[in-house]
Amino acid sequence: MQGQDQRKTHRVRFSAEAVLSFDQTPYAVQIVDISLMGALLLMLDDKRPLPEPGGICRFELALDTRHVIQIACQVVRTADDHLVGVSFDELDIDSASHLHRLLVVNLGEEELLARDLDALIEAHLGTR
Repeated sequence: MQGQDQRKTHRVRFSAEAVLSFDQTPYAVQIVDISLMGALLLMLDDKRPLPEPGGICRFELALDTRHVIQIACQVVRTADDHLVGVSFDELDIDSASHLHRLLVVNLGEEELLARDLDALIEAHLGTR
């Protein structure tokens, strides 16, 4: 897995169940950590085969009955212990706002997250 020194954003340890879907097939996952760029997830059903790196998927985290973070993502790595790393590709403004708030609350320092957001914007604008 990629080292912290190579990451452009801070990861937050966050434990919650979520859903990772491939071709409309949902997989139950446990979030290990999450950032503005992606997440490390534990596949809860160890009998299912691990997804292949490069696979396109959809990440969903229900915050409550009315608010759900939904993000189009891609598998970037897998590990034998059923860990899956995904990078976030596309998210709507509501999901971005909810993810930002979740990270601020759990990171505890909005200034660090603001720097992460600047780095994320620079990385995406620099590749166009």
